Amino acid sequence: MIVYYKTNPARFMLSGFILGILIGTFVLLLPNSTTTGEISLVDALFTATSAVCVTGLIVLDTARDFTTTGQLAIITMIQLGGIGIVFFSVLFTLVFMGRVSIGQKSIFSSMMTPQTKWDMWGVFRTIFIFTITVEILGALFMFPSMFRIADGDIMRAAYLSIFHSISGFCNAGFSLFPDSFVGLRFSPLAVIPLMVLIVLGGVGFFVIDDIIQLVRMRGTHRITLHSKMVLIVSGILVFGGASFIFFFESFNPAMEVALGQRIIDSLFMSITARTAGFNTIDINAMTNPTLMTVIILMFMGASPGSTGGGVKTSTMAVIWALIVSRYRSKEDVSVFKRTIPKETVSHAQAILASSAILVIVVMLLVLIFEIWGGDIILRDRDYFVSSLFEVVSAFGTVGLSMGITGELHPINKMLVIITMFIGRLGPLTFLLALQKRRPKAAFKYAEEDILVG
Repeated sequence: MIVYYKTNPARFMLSGFILGILIGTFVLLLPNSTTTGEISLVDALFTATSAVCVTGLIVLDTARDFTTTGQLAIITMIQLGGIGIVFFSVLFTLVFMGRVSIGQKSIFSSMMTPQTKWDMWGVFRTIFIFTITVEILGALFMFPSMFRIADGDIMRAAYLSIFHSISGFCNAGFSLFPDSFVGLRFSPLAVIPLMVLIVLGGVGFFVIDDIIQLVRMRGTHRITLHSKMVLIVSGILVFGGASFIFFFESFNPAMEVALGQRIIDSLFMSITARTAGFNTIDINAMTNPTLMTVIILMFMGASPGSTGGGVKTSTMAVIWALIVSRYRSKEDVSVFKRTIPKETVSHAQAILASSAILVIVVMLLVLIFEIWGGDIILRDRDYFVSSLFEVVSAFGTVGLSMGITGELHPINKMLVIITMFIGRLGPLTFLLALQKRRPKAAFKYAEEDILVG
């Protein structure tokens, strides 16, 4: 059993996240972490899970209800949850086990890169340097806007800049402003750097490393199929989503602003909906088609090996390639003159199906458990839409909300906690972690066809 635990990558990764959440919960329960000196266990667990899983859903106001100690604990959990858990897992393994096994290497391979042969420490070194550099640059670019908000207080401005730069790059969505970035909506020097941070954090570390190698080798390095698909799908989702949001909100009287501001608002909303969780416009004031667009973007999410969640861009790319191949009556699934392995196609189908099932089941349970809210809640259509938005946001580790998070029943808060956790790990990874060791079957059952579609 011990051997199986060491060689089960999914269980190893799950344990790391659970440990981080439990430690974070304990720290937030300390009297000096909150302004009132107390916080319920459920709310502490919710906040810690949201931070470690880089989601951004909150039941308490980060700036008002948490002290500087509590805020530093939250931003530390965000940094660890975004990239650090993998790094510290390696250190723990090296210190206490003396070596990294093949099974454990596959954890980092599945989270960071599709390659089968790579320099683990080289990857971590690249990630660390890139992360620190980008977060420092992001903080520097946002500093002027934060300096204005801090009324000239340099230390306060630096604190705000660093906090939001880390939260932005890790796609966490935690903000020290009660209205997220709505108050900074007309401050390009704050909004544009945040958009860049979100994109860089959500594109995936392997893609970043691929681009760095391409620049270093001055064009002689061939960019991988994975990076091509991620960049193309990410571009389609960002600009396609922004186009839809711009069009739908053009009919919204509540969003009457200058053309340039509408373009920035639409682009920001499209980017942040893919797992970041910040917002510059009121979610509740958006039109229904825009809300549906945001829900779709939240479900699709970021890219593998990134700080974001969702079903991932590459998964959707493989599913689309499968649909095109079946439409053309082709047996193999191919893209850019490369055949995608059947195992990868099957994996993508399983991820999409399990993700959809998870959202549907959790959504149904949330609606059922609100029976304590009375007949009015059970028939409230606005609550239905808000709940769907909340569940998809939790699964995609986005953090956007229509304002019902703090009002949820404790049981539903636990359901959202579980959804954030599974969404960060991925439904298949979570199921594999719970799977018991079974010997491989030495036989195969007879085939029999069934009708589908």
